[in-house]
Amino acid sequence: MSDPQRNRVDLGRSNRRAVLADLVINGPSSRTVIARNTGLTTASVSRITRDLIEAGLIREAVDDGAEPVGSPRGPGRRFVQLDVDPAGGHVLGIGVNVYSQSVTLADLKNRRIARDDLKLADLSDPDEVIGQLARTARAMIDRHLTDRRRLLGAGISITGTVNPAAGTVETSHYLGWGRVPMGEKLGDLLDLPVRVENQPNAQALAETRFGQARGLGNLLLANANLGIGGCLLLDRHVVRGKDFRAGMIGTTVPAGAGPLTLDETAGGISILRRLHGADMNMAAVPANRLAEMLVTALARARDGDAEVLRVVAEAGRVL
Repeated sequence: MSDPQRNRVDLGRSNRRAVLADLVINGPSSRTVIARNTGLTTASVSRITRDLIEAGLIREAVDDGAEPVGSPRGPGRRFVQLDVDPAGGHVLGIGVNVYSQSVTLADLKNRRIARDDLKLADLSDPDEVIGQLARTARAMIDRHLTDRRRLLGAGISITGTVNPAAGTVETSHYLGWGRVPMGEKLGDLLDLPVRVENQPNAQALAETRFGQARGLGNLLLANANLGIGGCLLLDRHVVRGKDFRAGMIGTTVPAGAGPLTLDETAGGISILRRLHGADMNMAAVPANRLAEMLVTALARARDGDAEVLRVVAEAGRVL
């Protein structure tokens, strides 16, 4: 049987998160606009924003004269604008792929405070990678935050198949990982709530909230790296598919490609195979070394290397 008191507490937390998220993504806004965006009543929004102001997470926007920003002076009540307080909270952003491993600290205005790049030589042991990320994050927190309570959480973008509800990496081919409870492990080491998402999905969500696709509810994103991944957003929701594999399009076979997959004909692996395939055993080379080789090849293309330009163009036509 459900607990009514607990349900009310959970609903209150959900509503506060919705209001804060709306201001982070769309602010500054008036209480009326926040109510419209979140579907809450104006009375609820007024109560929630009062709590968030008292908690130091948001503030009434002010002009140079230290007056609340609203409608022009005159009779009637002004609509005061609310905005997040940049110093009111901080978040960690963690990225893990074969090219780099990074930890970033940002404020609630999505402004970077610090970033550390790890460039780990061996990515095969998930516990070692998670431990290195945690040590880097803790050092960054100690350097830059005076009030640890203002650190609200962490988000992880990682290559592979991810179950975000469970916070698990289900499998990561290029990292060589099986199922890893990454959110739980890193959350325990940092004593923080942690959200895990795969790289193309994280890119699409970030772009529609803060980047070139801001405001779009429907988006198809193709992520071209060593392999080809993708994300489909429909009505602002990620299409995840069976076993969270909807974006794992690299194993599909393009029309006219015979038995070869999209990864093998259009991904970075295909470029390296065309350039080096006769001289090396691709399966024996660690994925982070392949990533370095691909970066070098693309630099040659930018410098006008005819052979690399031809190979990249062939992969691009398939894609």
